[in-house]
Amino acid sequence: MLSMFSCPKAFRGHLDVIQRNAIQSWKSLAPSPQVILIGNEEGTAEICQEFGFQHCPAVRCNEYGTPYMSSIFQIGQEGSHYPWACYINSDIILMQDFMMAIEKLIALKNNFLAVGRRRNVSIKESLTYSNPSWEEELSLLVKERGKLEHHSAIDCLFFPKGLIEDFPDFALGRPLWDNWMIYDLKRKKIPIIDCTSLVTLVHQSHDYSHSDLPGGVWEGPEAKANLKLAGGYRHAYTIADADYQLTLNGLRKNLFKYYFSLLRAIKIIFHRFVCRDLKW
Repeated sequence: MLSMFSCPKAFRGHLDVIQRNAIQSWKSLAPSPQVILIGNEEGTAEICQEFGFQHCPAVRCNEYGTPYMSSIFQIGQEGSHYPWACYINSDIILMQDFMMAIEKLIALKNNFLAVGRRRNVSIKESLTYSNPSWEEELSLLVKERGKLEHHSAIDCLFFPKGLIEDFPDFALGRPLWDNWMIYDLKRKKIPIIDCTSLVTLVHQSHDYSHSDLPGGVWEGPEAKANLKLAGGYRHAYTIADADYQLTLNGLRKNLFKYYFSLLRAIKIIFHRFVCRDLKW
């Protein structure tokens, strides 16, 4: 039914805890998806052996050793056994509402990219998936303490296998590759579907100490390279630009996209003619 692929970080410290939490949640989905873990970071091979996942260790990387998103998507789609693929960040916990939404989307039988906003929750300990009520308890935690992330953050993408091609060499875990993808697919007249109202994407909050480059994740050389590849912030589209929203009753047109398009146009004009020193 579904092939999922991800490129985890080293399974070490808090990242070991939250990535295991996420991966075990994918394993618990029904029907069970194919899971492909890409890269050869510490612990990845052992996790694949433990859970029976497919391991693809070879991935193209930049000079800093960071995998290219283009290589990740190529490997993930080529290794997919099913016609539907899903890229997901390795710290995202999924629940059964994800599979329910997938069934609704597959019934559309069209090309599209489905995304959703995540909910940030602080989780420090390993979750017990042998507990039959783990999903109910996690849902309650998300309801009480979860924070809906800004619509620019995209951690999970669902699409027909083969849809995403000719992908620039963006660096994994750095800004704008996901925002550029929404821009690019909209430019190609591929519908974007926002599944936020039906899918609970649980992002386990963490720091970014794994990046030791000057400027870090957001301002370092890889971030600047991603910005250049994206063609500037004018191509930084978000979930708010989705054409449709997935509801219990099917698709509904997203009328708010016109509002956000207007805001982006105003921002571009302002910076182009008022803040001329800003480089896009």
